[in-house]
Amino acid sequence: MTRSALVFAAVLAAVAGLLVACSNSDGPPDPAVLEETFQQFCSESASDPVDDVCDCAWDSMVADLGATRIVEVNRVLIDEPDDPLPDDVLAIVADCVVDSISG
Repeated sequence: MTRSALVFAAVLAAVAGLLVACSNSDGPPDPAVLEETFQQFCSESASDPVDDVCDCAWDSMVADLGATRIVEVNRVLIDEPDDPLPDDVLAIVADCVVDSISG
């Protein structure tokens, strides 16, 4: 597997981990908890080079999708955990991986 594929897989694992970890909440997830959980799963998924991709992915999801969409994706994937990640999330992760390789 290429480095970019490993980084991509690690960040996708972090997104999936975020969704699973936040599934125990009855109310809307706290944005700070979402970010902390995402960063924890992301940094545990791979080595230091992935940290920049994790930061990029989180910052881009917040900026491009907003909290409402992040929570919506969270809820959909909790209900249907075998479904693929939505295209908007995949595009953000892919952009961050490409930026990390070309940067």
